[in-house]
Amino acid sequence: RKEKRTVYATLGVVENYYQKSRVAQIKLVKNIEQGMHVSFKGKHTELLDRVIMEMRNDEGEAITEAHAVQTITIPLTEKVRKNDKVVLVS
Repeated sequence: RKEKRTVYATLGVVENYYQKSRVAQIKLVKNIEQGMHVSFKGKHTELLDRVIMEMRNDEGEAITEAHAVQTITIPLTEKVRKNDKVVLVS
């Protein structure tokens, strides 16, 4: 039986995925915090649910929250693609 979940607003868009270091670069359109449950979805990316455990700003410094218009990176073992949407889920 599938777990019921609610998809909320788009938080950002993937700008790049760095395969070697396994991090996704995301341009935010809304604020985001460590511990948020998000999903990645795109044309060729299956729905990928993750809890944000770590994120870094442009300078590579670890941060616990980021604001709209910021670009952040988060570690991801699964590949995501440019223009995949990052959405908040519950």
